[in-house]
Amino acid sequence: NAKWKISDSPSWVTITPNSGNGDTDITIKVGENTNTNDRTATITVATEDNNLTAKINVKQKGVDASISVNPSNITFSSVASSVKGKVTSNTGWSAVSSESWLQVSPSNGEGNSEITITAESNENTSGRTGKITLKTKDGYAQAVINVNQNGVSQSISVNPSSISAGASKSSVTVSIKSNTSWNITSNQSWVSTSKSSGTGNSDITVNISQNSSSSNRNAQITVKSTDGSTSCVIDIT
Repeated sequence: NAKWKISDSPSWVTITPNSGNGDTDITIKVGENTNTNDRTATITVATEDNNLTAKINVKQKGVDASISVNPSNITFSSVASSVKGKVTSNTGWSAVSSESWLQVSPSNGEGNSEITITAESNENTSGRTGKITLKTKDGYAQAVINVNQNGVSQSISVNPSSISAGASKSSVTVSIKSNTSWNITSNQSWVSTSKSSGTGNSDITVNISQNSSSSNRNAQITVKSTDGSTSCVIDIT
């Protein structure tokens, strides 16, 4: 039954009309809340002489926390290397690696940010996998980077790689250097080895039987990785 006016309205709240006389319907509109936090306001409706007042409490929820990352899949070679990634988020976040050979920096941040994913060198012939998990500070949302790292190429070498034998029975030590498992074969029955298989670095003995013939003879010993991807040869004359 009196003239009134509205005060204490924050910028994100719009009230129409903001003044009037007697009974009146008002419309309250709120702008978009782009923050993840809820926000509140208290609107005051008072008579022109301020003798009478009423309060309107307004609460608006914040947006849901969100996070994404690009790239979401990374493949590293066997050598130590790093890749940049981009985090897109509307809140604080943390990043954790599942493996000790895989690191992420920084491990936490706020909003959009650049991160660095680093893989240590893989000395094994087998590939390996890991992941980086990013979570919003409230744990509501997460994003994952799946990481694959290739193993080193399989390699085998021998020293010496050639043996010149006399007619008498003899034995020669040969050193094998390898990062994988291997098998040994001889193409002649008069040449044998102390080992037919092994893994990694090893010394073997090459046994050469006596040559009772007046003719020269030749043989080859082949050291081959168990998957057949690489090999080397010892020539015997």
